[in-house]
Amino acid sequence: MATTSFPDLYVEVLGITERGDTVAEIELLATGTLSADWTAGGIGTLKASGQKKAFRIRETLEIRNGLITFSSLNYNLQDLFGPSGTPT
Repeated sequence: MATTSFPDLYVEVLGITERGDTVAEIELLATGTLSADWTAGGIGTLKASGQKKAFRIRETLEIRNGLITFSSLNYNLQDLFGPSGTPT
């Protein structure tokens, strides 16, 4: 879990863009100190380094009648793993 690996995790909203009447995209920036190993499924494991890390997230929400009916998170893992795909 990210909050275990990044105990000081901070998420900042960078912007919100409406995509029609029911869809919004939220641009986020997550920062925190990598204090414990973080496993990203089949992508690999970031080993605890004590270094401050930052990565961008885009959340897409569909909202109908005041309820979230769809949610999708997209991470830019190159921010963490680097362009070569190896953990940084």
